[in-house]
Amino acid sequence: MPDSLSLDTGPSKKFASVVVLFLLALIPGWLISGLIGEREGRQAEMTHEFAASWGAEQILGSPLLIVPYQIGSDGMRQYLRIAADKLEIDARLTPEDRHRGLFHASVYGATIQMRGSLHIPTLAMALPDHARPLWQESFLLLGLSGRSGMKEGDRVVWNGQNTAFQNCQEVLVAASECASSGGILLARIPDPGALQPETDIPFQLTVDLRGTSSFTVNSSARQLTIAAQAPWPTPSFGGNLLPVTSQVSREGFEARWQAVDYGAARIWSTTHIDVGQAVNTVKIELLDAVPIYRMINRAAKYHALFLGLSFATYLLFEVLSGIRIHLIQYGLMALSLSLFALLLLSLAEPLGYDAGFLGSSSLVLVQASLYTASVTKRLREAGLFAAMLATLFGFLYVLLSLETYSLLVGSLALFLLLSVLMALTSRIDWSKWSTGSKAP
Repeated sequence: MPDSLSLDTGPSKKFASVVVLFLLALIPGWLISGLIGEREGRQAEMTHEFAASWGAEQILGSPLLIVPYQIGSDGMRQYLRIAADKLEIDARLTPEDRHRGLFHASVYGATIQMRGSLHIPTLAMALPDHARPLWQESFLLLGLSGRSGMKEGDRVVWNGQNTAFQNCQEVLVAASECASSGGILLARIPDPGALQPETDIPFQLTVDLRGTSSFTVNSSARQLTIAAQAPWPTPSFGGNLLPVTSQVSREGFEARWQAVDYGAARIWSTTHIDVGQAVNTVKIELLDAVPIYRMINRAAKYHALFLGLSFATYLLFEVLSGIRIHLIQYGLMALSLSLFALLLLSLAEPLGYDAGFLGSSSLVLVQASLYTASVTKRLREAGLFAAMLATLFGFLYVLLSLETYSLLVGSLALFLLLSVLMALTSRIDWSKWSTGSKAP
C-alpha cells in the first residue's frame, strides 16, 4: 500500500496536505504571541509600581500669582490668577534604569530652576464690581503632579526675599478648598505691600523632583524659554512646542525651547484653586534604546514567513531533487521554528535583545539544519536550507532594527524573494501536478 503521506499518492494531494499542516503550525505561534503579550503586560504593571514608589510622570506647571478677593463683607472668596510675563526653566534630569527581577523601568531625578518676572496689572478691569482684593493673603502657586524627591533647600526667591514652599492647609484660609486643589505647591508672598499695579516682580524657584518615564512642562507664561539636558541617548520630544535646537548623542541630549504668546489671557478669575490651563506644553520621554517586548512582538509576527519559506524549501527539495519528506518531518521542522519566538523571549529578558536574538536564532538554526540533514541525507540540501534560514534570521534582525525604512526594505525583500521562487519553480512541469502523477 502506498504511503498516504508521501508524494506517491500524487503531488496535488501532498501539496494540499502541506498547506493544511502549515495552517495548523501557525497555532503555536499564536499561543507564544499571547505569552509575549502577557509578559509585556507584566512589564507595564511593574512600571506602574515603580511610579507609585519612586514617583509618577512629572507634569510641572508655570508659577502663578494668586490674589484672593471678596465681593462685599461676607461674599464668597474667589481668586484672581496672574500668569508670569517671562519664564525661563532649566531642567537637569538624571535618569537611571531600575530593575525588579526581569523587569525594569526608566526613572529619573530632576533639578528644576525657574526664573522670570511677573507683571502686576491694574485689577479694575479684571475684578467684578465691589470686589476687594486681599493683597495680604496673596501667594505663589506651582502646579506639579507629585512632590516625590523634594529637598529641604527647595524654595522661592520673590523680589529678592526668600520664602519656603508650604502645603495647602498652611496657606489657604479656606482649608476645604485644598481637597480639590490637586498637586500644587504654595508659597506666601513675603512683602505683599510691593504688589502695586503696573510693576514687575522678579522671582526664582528651585525644586527637586523624581519621576518615571517622562517629564512635562505646562506653561501659561507669555514668554517662555526652556533648556533641558540629561545623559540619556534616546529621548522623544512631544507636546505642542518642539525644540528650536536639540543635540542627541550616545552620551545624552540637550534641547532648548522658546515661545512667545501674545494672544492668551494672563489674568483670570476663578472660584477655586487649580493650576490653570496651559498655553504651551513640552514633553520629554525617556524611551528605551531597545524596547525589548516591542521588538519580540515584531519578530513573532514573522513566524508565518519563516514557516512558509521552510515548507516551500522542503517542497522544492521533493520536486527538484526527488527527496521524499514525510509530513511528520514537516511538522517537527515547524515546531523547531516555532520555538524561536519563545527562546527569544526567554533569553532577551535576562540578557537583552541583541544577545537574546543571537542565542535563540543560533539554537533554532543549528537544530533545524541538523534535522534537515538527517531528513534529506544530503549535505547540499542541508547546506542550502541552513543558508536560507541564516539569511532569513540575519535579514529579520536588520529589518527590526530599522525604523524609517523598514517598510521599504521589507517590501523590496519580498519582491526579490518572490522573483527567486518564480525562477526556481519555472523548472517544474506543472502538468504532472494537475494529473496527479509523480514528481520527477
